[in-house]
Amino acid sequence: MADFDPSAKATRFVLEAKVDAGKLKSDLSGNLSIALTHPECPSVFVYFDVMPKYTVIPQTIVVVGAKPAEVIRRKMSVLSNYKKPFEIDKVISPDGTVKMLSKEAIRDGHQLVIEIAPPDSQRQVSYKSGSFSIRLSDGVILPITYRIIYTDSGSRGS
Repeated sequence: MADFDPSAKATRFVLEAKVDAGKLKSDLSGNLSIALTHPECPSVFVYFDVMPKYTVIPQTIVVVGAKPAEVIRRKMSVLSNYKKPFEIDKVISPDGTVKMLSKEAIRDGHQLVIEIAPPDSQRQVSYKSGSFSIRLSDGVILPITYRIIYTDSGSRGS
């Protein structure tokens, strides 16, 4: 949406778009449609993408050649794309296999060390996938997925 005077006539306008931040929670892209009185161009469309508030690096953890009995540790960064300070509340793991070992403040965010527990030794598999979330102090929840491919020598997991 933009404020303007529809009765004004000119060859050039500068419009300042106003964004409904609530709608950006479900979709970070959109378009503006501007109706014109020009006989050869009745409308103009402006397509846009908005940068998310936070970025997680990596968004997906992939481990190839893991040993079935070993814990997997990985570093992750959570960054504020708008340079606003924030805190990490906790890591949420639905099945309890992922936990946060440490967190450290870095420029524009935090670096975490997370741990993924080894798979259940009762079942043999060569692949494990799952998900967990990072909850921030402002209530934002950042989902993360992981995929682990185990070595063929006696790999076990769920």
